[in-house]
Amino acid sequence: MNVKNGRAGFTLVELLVVIAIIGILISMFFPATRGVREAARRTQCLNNMRQLGLASLNYESAHERLPACVGVIGDGTDQENLSGLVSLLPFMECSPVYEQLEKDGNSRTELWVRGYAPWEDRIPLLICSSMGDREKDLSPTHYGFCIGDRARNVGNPETIRGIFGGSQRIMLKEITDGSSNTILLGEIGASGGTLASYAINQPEKFLDEPSKFLAVAMRRGEVDLDMLQSTVKRGGLWAEGRSGAAQFNTILPPNSPSAVIGGTLGGDGFFSASGPHPGTVNVAFGDGSVRAISVDIDCGDLSTATLTEKQMQNGTTTPFGVWGALGTATGGEVADATEL
Repeated sequence: MNVKNGRAGFTLVELLVVIAIIGILISMFFPATRGVREAARRTQCLNNMRQLGLASLNYESAHERLPACVGVIGDGTDQENLSGLVSLLPFMECSPVYEQLEKDGNSRTELWVRGYAPWEDRIPLLICSSMGDREKDLSPTHYGFCIGDRARNVGNPETIRGIFGGSQRIMLKEITDGSSNTILLGEIGASGGTLASYAINQPEKFLDEPSKFLAVAMRRGEVDLDMLQSTVKRGGLWAEGRSGAAQFNTILPPNSPSAVIGGTLGGDGFFSASGPHPGTVNVAFGDGSVRAISVDIDCGDLSTATLTEKQMQNGTTTPFGVWGALGTATGGEVADATEL
């Protein structure tokens, strides 16, 4: 009897086919994994914003007014340039930091000087995990205050326009457009990208035609790096409240460049909501609800001049479409956030 002792095995062709199939499966698997991870980060970001919105509402319940977005701590002690996030600390489970600030008072270290412990505290609620880590910055915030469609008199507004504006502290009942349809907070900056910075010392003429600034700031569909000269980043330090660092208006589309007119950190200008989530930016409304806003949202006629203080006093409706209407607290526009 003859017995064959040969062993069955893969031929070279069969082995190559198996490797190719495995490669295809891997290429299909990793994009799906990235998508799941980004969805989880987006959800966490929305949850952060929901908690910040609730902190704001709890503050209003305790103090009968919302905090100012800049310059006021507690019930009115003036501290120039401090962000409204400082006032919200006790409602964000960060009372020890707030107590340290109150204890140190006017003797505390300047905002952008390293070494003062509260400024170097990283507050998890203020960090969007999709943003990454700004290694060279002080402790950042990825969320800022909405000043509506205001681009003029940003530092010292005389009229309520957005929920926030300078040192104004409004009551919820003063949001005549409806708190559920008026933006409270939103994402700012884009860590590791050009939107983290902003243009400085820009000419006042841009306020008369926002589309011109947008055309100059964007070159071949990309942000013009020659204009982005700020050393301070959008949201670079959570306790900094001035407009270039911590506020946004609803004029230019989400994820547009930002600019300070005739200044370097605070003042008039275009301060865009921006974030790392593809095609959207996350915002919180005055009733505590949160939503992702498309970058393609209607922004009206950007060739129209930004409103003057007198126009705002007269109740002029926003020329900046649905986006502008969602930012105004007293503009009189009809903008249903649930239909976005």
